[in-house]
Amino acid sequence: MKKSLLLAAAVLAVCTPAHAGTNGALAAATWRSADGQAHVKTGLATRNGQNAADAEALSQCGDSHCQIVGRFSEGGCAYITVGKSSDGHTVGYAGGSTAARALANCQGHGFNCQTPSGACTGRTASTIPALPPPPRGAENNRIRDELRRELEQQPDMDAQLKCATALFKLSEHSIDQDWLATELARSGCKPNGSPMD
Repeated sequence: MKKSLLLAAAVLAVCTPAHAGTNGALAAATWRSADGQAHVKTGLATRNGQNAADAEALSQCGDSHCQIVGRFSEGGCAYITVGKSSDGHTVGYAGGSTAARALANCQGHGFNCQTPSGACTGRTASTIPALPPPPRGAENNRIRDELRRELEQQPDMDAQLKCATALFKLSEHSIDQDWLATELARSGCKPNGSPMD
């Protein structure tokens, strides 16, 4: 039986930070070593400037497999956690706008998950705007179509990264799990964010 790695990227929202940079980045990687062992690593950073935040997140992730999987700014927050299946053969990462949401997203894939870590970019509470409710209906279709165009413009992106990106972008706008599973399948992806065989 082929073991797959789950990829899920963090989603973004607004929170009140203390001593944060103006830009944030998340880096993550999953891979199998030659002996078949599954590995997952993450990095999270806020810095003044996106390039600096990206570089620090990659440095914290600390492996050549690591890639930037999310960015946030303007008072945005991101939380990320890692988890593994009870048999240890499948690992992954999941994110959310709060620690509770990141943990729930991770556990929703059947993982035993660690306590999420998170960061927020700098803004004062008085200037933080309220988040609009997630879009529904026609707006969701527009977001889905934009994602497909974006992925088509990156033909060199591997299938696993494309599916992780699709899961990341569609999750925040999901009407429900059935809609999400259907849209991921249309992109050639399983509900857990891995490519279909």
